[in-house]
Amino acid sequence: MAKQQSFATRIIKNIIKNEFAQIVEDGILGGDIQWYIDTGSYTLNALISGSIYNGIPNNNILAYAGKSGVGKTYYTLEACMNFQNQYKDGVVLYFESEGAIRKEMLSAKGIDESRFIIFPIVTIEEFRKQLVDLIEAYDPTVDPKVFVCLDSLGNVSTSKEVNDILKDTGKKDMTRAQLIKSTFRVITLKAAQKGIPLVLTNHTYSEQGSMYPKEIMSGGCFAPGTRIIMSDGSLKNIEDVVDGDFVKTGNNESHEVLQTHTFNDKEIYSVELEDGTVLECTGEHKFAVGIDRDTGMTGEYQWVDTKTLHQLAKYHDIDLVEVE
Repeated sequence: MAKQQSFATRIIKNIIKNEFAQIVEDGILGGDIQWYIDTGSYTLNALISGSIYNGIPNNNILAYAGKSGVGKTYYTLEACMNFQNQYKDGVVLYFESEGAIRKEMLSAKGIDESRFIIFPIVTIEEFRKQLVDLIEAYDPTVDPKVFVCLDSLGNVSTSKEVNDILKDTGKKDMTRAQLIKSTFRVITLKAAQKGIPLVLTNHTYSEQGSMYPKEIMSGGCFAPGTRIIMSDGSLKNIEDVVDGDFVKTGNNESHEVLQTHTFNDKEIYSVELEDGTVLECTGEHKFAVGIDRDTGMTGEYQWVDTKTLHQLAKYHDIDLVEVE
């Protein structure tokens, strides 16, 4: 055992240059939870952490997602208040894209305004740069605990979208989904290693319908990770749906899944709708599109598969980004 430990120590100190490498016996930086933030709800605490007395782990990213008016900001501010109450020197860093936070809201919650910093942002690039700068500069052994919030992800734009609007190009920016993915690929592990919790809010919308809803449920149209609404209202990743499950279709009816299929050799397209919904699907998935194929202008609605939609977007100079 001593020989193995000596070899492991030599690897992380002298061979592999990774400042965060650790022998698991000594704990996992970013993996071991050091503290929690009470959400203000026993139910939410239990759902998130498995205990009604814990809540948001200090090394996780949590999303409050729902339709407008369901209380996403309310619960975010509730967590901010509890964080400040639990950790008397703790500072909230609140990235805000909607201009909806008012001083009286914070006062009514009993939030210490001297430990609550608002960062107004417009684009995902601004958020990414500012948060990464914070993470790099933060020293958990010296600095007070911090709690980062983004309200809301659904309302952040991109630099390209802003520039296109200023130039009045009329193009739709389809790079947003990829920027969001790359942002969270960068910050997830970095924030966890520094023990920085992040809560974000986001809007949700009804599942998009299809001409052939059973094909959607089979897994032939959507990419892994797509959330499927089950007949009881719960959500499952599409790859976890099995024969015999009951799912809701686009017209809100419940149907039994008769057979599932897995495809590993199909191109995946990312399609972002105007409301911010991002769908990743194969070229066979169909959308009801109100566009004239010849002119690209508004026309009668017709069913168009994703591959054709992608071609139309290129032909009519609309940005649509294909992902691997």
